Amino acid sequence: MILQCFQDDLNTILHQGYRDYKSELQEYTQEKYGCVPTYIVVRERGPDHEKVFEVELAIRRQFQGLGAGKSKKEAEQDAARKVLAALRTTELLTDSSGDPLTCPENGLNVQPQ
Repeated sequence: MILQCFQDDLNTILHQGYRDYKSELQEYTQEKYGCVPTYIVVRERGPDHEKVFEVELAIRRQFQGLGAGKSKKEAEQDAARKVLAALRTTELLTDSSGDPLTCPENGLNVQPQ
């Protein structure tokens, strides 16, 4: 039973090697923009034993990518991986109007009150 809970993670580590894309992206956004990404589960589909989660990744409330996986964690890693791959080609995140992304001075993804 316990092994089944971690089987997907173990397969990833053993067969593909493991990279923590969420941590990489968090470090990048903290250094470059002074804030961290947020992840929101936007959809769950399939039966409970084969559920697929879809997660939106946002930086400063601006949608940057979508990921999917058999767990919320896997979906978040997928979204972070895709955003990191996009960053390797553009090196600049933009908001919905196409302007360069900047984060609030408080370092959070929330506007000060």
